[in-house]
Amino acid sequence: MTADGGNSGPKGQDRFQLTDRSDIIAVLRQLSRRPELVTAYFNRGRESLVTAVLGVDIERGEVELDQGPDDAVNRRALAADSLICMTREQNVSVRFRVSGLRAGTRSDGPVFRAPLPDSVQRMQRREFFRVPMPVSTPVICRIPTEDGTVYTLRAMDLSLGGVGLVDAAMSLPLRVGDVFTDCELEIPGQDVLAVRLEVRNISRHIFRDGSVGRRLGLAFGGVSGRGTTLLQRYLQRLQIAQRDTSPDHQ
Repeated sequence: MTADGGNSGPKGQDRFQLTDRSDIIAVLRQLSRRPELVTAYFNRGRESLVTAVLGVDIERGEVELDQGPDDAVNRRALAADSLICMTREQNVSVRFRVSGLRAGTRSDGPVFRAPLPDSVQRMQRREFFRVPMPVSTPVICRIPTEDGTVYTLRAMDLSLGGVGLVDAAMSLPLRVGDVFTDCELEIPGQDVLAVRLEVRNISRHIFRDGSVGRRLGLAFGGVSGRGTTLLQRYLQRLQIAQRDTSPDHQ
């Protein structure tokens, strides 16, 4: 991806875009809590300044950005059509565009104000970064076998590329390389996703009570474009929620 807003692939990175207002606000607020340094590019990437997200004004529908130390650069940024803001938040690359920049002030100094961006792009360093699943609202996977039995297993972790399942009873007959079709992934608050699963690894898993089961690593296949988008949105929301409740953000 280029600093002037171009995309590196033929289809861009649309599947990593958050367009829901509440999701956008959540990401910007997360950035403001540190705050993370943000590089803002303008004039088609020929100029830039280092800033930070200072806050979100929900009533005005605006984001507040720190002004840079160079007044001349700040004036040119204010005159630009838009700023392309790029930063990192832990393992995630974050990018968004703001337009309609204007100067403002806060109790702690001068700021830029701009309407909330229409979208925010969040992309993992690795597309298939695994996210641990909550126990209270589990993701459930149903795997049908040739004899008509349907096995229901809980997900330990999830990514765009596959799922890690807990097989406590160790009753599902399988080996590495097996493929299961017509499986279902039930994600809280979303439609059930139809997936094909290929067994990639099988390992021993010890539960907290000392009992022994299996952890199954399975790769996805046959996920629709809409399914991938729903999966990406769920993972992003879950990561934001987990960071909000982690000790580092209290």
